Amino acid sequence: NETKEINETKEINETKEINETKEIIKQKYLNFEFIKKHIVFKISEIFFADAIIFVEGVCEYNLLQYYINKNEKLAKAFITIVNIDGAHAKMYKNIIEILDIPTLVVTDLDIKRTREEKEKYVQITSLDQRDTTNETLKSFMKNNCKLKDFKCHKDNNLMLVFQQGVSGVYPTSFEESFILTNKDNKKLTALLKSIKPDICDKIEKNGGIINNSYKWQCKLKNDKTNFANAILYKEMTKKSEDNLFYIPQYIEAGLKFLEEQLEIKNEL
Repeated sequence: NETKEINETKEINETKEINETKEIIKQKYLNFEFIKKHIVFKISEIFFADAIIFVEGVCEYNLLQYYINKNEKLAKAFITIVNIDGAHAKMYKNIIEILDIPTLVVTDLDIKRTREEKEKYVQITSLDQRDTTNETLKSFMKNNCKLKDFKCHKDNNLMLVFQQGVSGVYPTSFEESFILTNKDNKKLTALLKSIKPDICDKIEKNGGIINNSYKWQCKLKNDKTNFANAILYKEMTKKSEDNLFYIPQYIEAGLKFLEEQLEIKNEL
């Protein structure tokens, strides 16, 4: 009986391993099909680019080209910006290694919140005991690495960046980070008011931007394109050569990385 039980357990474990292996193979095949079709229809230019930037949001996609053009070093290079529209950047890790050209992946912190925290628009002021819902971020983190210990990731020609703390708050999207970075800028307040006048008035009376950045993120969920276009309009119609708004620190760090990588590439 004991031998029979051992054999049955062994068979169950072997069957489980076979099924898990099949599932892994199936997922790899689906990922390959996705990349193959995505490259054909959207991003064939990555094979001719000097550098690539993968983004997962419409705001980043619409705004980054402007900030690249404002950068003397980056403006000279052919930099392709690819909007992945979701957490698909992890699927490109292998092809990034093969291409061996400077690559920046811009993703979101996406802190996991409780239902109550979402409903009350709770600001996140610490990453202790916090997890992320972002699959791209998870794929770059080691299994034993906690979110509070994970920093922007560099590996040869690749850099992964995501939101860092701003004024004691951890933003979880580009929009929230941009708002916090420019929290004292009256032009940003005017811009937000033009998009969401009623919400802006309420927020100004209840602690201002610094205490309501996550609420702004949620309220702009269906207006991201308007938000990005409004920023672009303000920047492109200003009289001064200086930028009206600061870009978030993590984006700045990523662009600096591309500068350094392109300089190394040009020296070789």
